[in-house]
Amino acid sequence: MKNTTAILLLLLSFALFYTTTLSYYDKAKVLRASSQDYQGVLDNILRIAETRDQLLVDYRGIPKAEIERLGKVLPDHVDTVKMAQELDTISSHYGISLKNIRIDKAASQDASLPILPEFEKPYNKVTLSFSFIANYADFRKFLEDLEKSLRIMDIRSLIFQAGESAISEYQISIDTYWLKGEQLADDVTLVKTVDELSNINFDRNLFTTPSYRSLTDFSAAISQEATGRPNPFDIIGRD
Repeated sequence: MKNTTAILLLLLSFALFYTTTLSYYDKAKVLRASSQDYQGVLDNILRIAETRDQLLVDYRGIPKAEIERLGKVLPDHVDTVKMAQELDTISSHYGISLKNIRIDKAASQDASLPILPEFEKPYNKVTLSFSFIANYADFRKFLEDLEKSLRIMDIRSLIFQAGESAISEYQISIDTYWLKGEQLADDVTLVKTVDELSNINFDRNLFTTPSYRSLTDFSAAISQEATGRPNPFDIIGRD
């Protein structure tokens, strides 16, 4: 009788295990795996926070003037008005008047060519095209100032047409650069983010190198003008 009872209890235990307990056991294993994943995420977030805090300490140790200067070397957006103003500032030193200024963002970005994420660059290019009339000596001085400009500018193309006198017409296209906004793709893991942050190093020796100090800032602040009437075409006195 005892053996029969034991067998019945054993069979009942197996039945309960496979009908009820097993499903809860499987769920428990899934929850345990999820818990380990979440713990890994939390650990990586802590590592990111520690690395970020250390980078902030190093970043805040850089003089504000140098941060602003670097922001002009490679800005985080394209300000077409300031770009045109900088070129006009350089050319005005030699009595050169720029004309046919054209800014083309699409010229440097061929959407038909796919770029793998690992080869994608953290910056974009924008192309500026313009023309002017000058003698050869002033043209060379203008190019020298472009080379010394604090903003990075690479000459893309140069076309000139010599006249009967010493004056020639020049057509120039240049590439300048700006930083992309930092966006993380869906498949970018926290581990990769930690590795990327860990590889950042603020080397202040750049600020003392002769080549960097020799760059000239041709930018000029745009003064704020008084605001006019909201609608200049409205009847005088109505607004």
